Amino acid sequence: MQDAHELLHAENIEKYYGVADLRTQVLRDVSLSLRGGECVALLGPSGSGKSTLLQTLGLLQDADDGTLEIGGVPVIRDGKRCEGFEDNRGKNIGFVFQKPHLIPFLSVLDNVLVSVVLDHAPTSAERERAGRLLAQLGMDALGGRMPSELSGGQQQRVAIARALFPEPRVLLADEPTAALDAVRGSEVMHLFRELAERTQIAVLVVTHDTRTLNAFHRVLKMADGELVEPTP
Repeated sequence: MQDAHELLHAENIEKYYGVADLRTQVLRDVSLSLRGGECVALLGPSGSGKSTLLQTLGLLQDADDGTLEIGGVPVIRDGKRCEGFEDNRGKNIGFVFQKPHLIPFLSVLDNVLVSVVLDHAPTSAERERAGRLLAQLGMDALGGRMPSELSGGQQQRVAIARALFPEPRVLLADEPTAALDAVRGSEVMHLFRELAERTQIAVLVVTHDTRTLNAFHRVLKMADGELVEPTP
């Protein structure tokens, strides 16, 4: 039974690439849970399956077996998509990539609003909410600027605001500080923890940077497609 505070629960997730004799297993019977208000790091060497796991949990690719629940509702069962898979990906999962991938011809504010800009003209309420997100991330004075006018750390903060705008239950980040210096990287990692504690979302961050592990409530480790040495 899922814990009342669990926002994401994965059980026995498996993933393969390739076909026939070239088939390679990249995720092996992975089970984990994320609770509201916690910020969790996922460590492991290159090729250990970290990014594949993150993209599977983020519904960016399918699992071949296993079960995934978001907020107690099955999204994947026995490796098959459940009803509401697409809605969960858009509404309940926020994803921050290694690079910000901001749209260069949109302002900072409109980049945060991109999930609605492509569908309709943002309402005043939506613009106000996007502005509040930027303010919470220390970017309130930069909403009218273009991405090219920002530093790398500032761009990544805009990407975080964009991921948070749909008000997801779970925020996943794949090496979000890889292009940042040590100081900016530490700021971003501590920002994830602050967001988790303040908004009670669950945050999972793939990282190689062991210098920032004090920003996390828990640390999980992967090797050869399996979780090893998970902390309680």
